Amino acid sequence: MKTKIDLDKIDIKLLSMLQEDSSISIRELSKTVNLKMPELHKRIKRLEENGVIKKFTVLLNSEKLGFNLTAFILAKVEGKNSSYVINKLIKNPHVLEIYKVTGHYDILLKVKFKSISEFHEFLDTIAMIEEIANSTSMVVLKLHKEVVEIPYGLRNSNYNPQDLGHKQNLI
Repeated sequence: MKTKIDLDKIDIKLLSMLQEDSSISIRELSKTVNLKMPELHKRIKRLEENGVIKKFTVLLNSEKLGFNLTAFILAKVEGKNSSYVINKLIKNPHVLEIYKVTGHYDILLKVKFKSISEFHEFLDTIAMIEEIANSTSMVVLKLHKEVVEIPYGLRNSNYNPQDLGHKQNLI
């Protein structure tokens, strides 16, 4: 298990702001968290070196690029071959996420395609992997929520657990 990194209020504010808009200027960050730019650079560098910040990137709109089909695939692997199967699947650019999971199935995949025929081809490819005993797929009909931000700054959000009928306060 990976070691948790201790973060202070300034680190949390920086992470929250960078998650919201990673193109924010260093000058603006510096003013908001009330740090001089050299100290801010050191903090960001430390967060990167400690693996808290994995990378800075751009989020693309998959539908605007023609990737209109999103699906999830559950696969049951024979024996203890999960790592082997994962290593085969990880190379496919249509596979966006791979999880080893509990339950009846062993692996969960999130995939994106431009067409149903591409998706069908991919399912045929999965069927040819001998170590996969069986699989089931679910095509997404409508996306209601998709975020990549970690809810680390939850205390500062508009989230209210009572909105879901929960009595326990999560914040």
